[in-house]
Amino acid sequence: MIHQTPRRRAVLAAQWLIPLAVLVGSIGCGPSRPETVEVTGTVTVDGKAPPGAGKVYFVPSEAAEGHIIRPATADFDESGSYTVRSWEVGDGLVPGRYKVGIHCWETPPNMDGIPSKSYIAGRYQSAESSGLDELNVEPGAGSVQRDFDVSSQ
Repeated sequence: MIHQTPRRRAVLAAQWLIPLAVLVGSIGCGPSRPETVEVTGTVTVDGKAPPGAGKVYFVPSEAAEGHIIRPATADFDESGSYTVRSWEVGDGLVPGRYKVGIHCWETPPNMDGIPSKSYIAGRYQSAESSGLDELNVEPGAGSVQRDFDVSSQ
């Protein structure tokens, strides 16, 4: 049997205990984010593909039982396709009810004094006044497809 000094035993113990402590500490650790449901869809303007890129805003009006309230957005391009992001692209919406607003700018608001001009009617720029039906995302839903047709006038 090889004789080990107290210092050597301490070094050997540290070589085993530190990785073990890291492993045990990481068990059960994962994303601490709440449940989300994938939400995708298409935005059309007067029944056609939008004339430019834009953004869909999801403003929570009520959380599903046991869930948090978290607003979200989705970018769309000239095809109108979007995928919702609460924290990262594609993660979806936390279950609950959402009011929806949409922006699609020809000339976006700016600080240069250039008048802004929207491709769509102004009422859609606010989730409160858009008139779009609320989106209800149920807990446990695999995914939700929601299309929006807005008018230019």
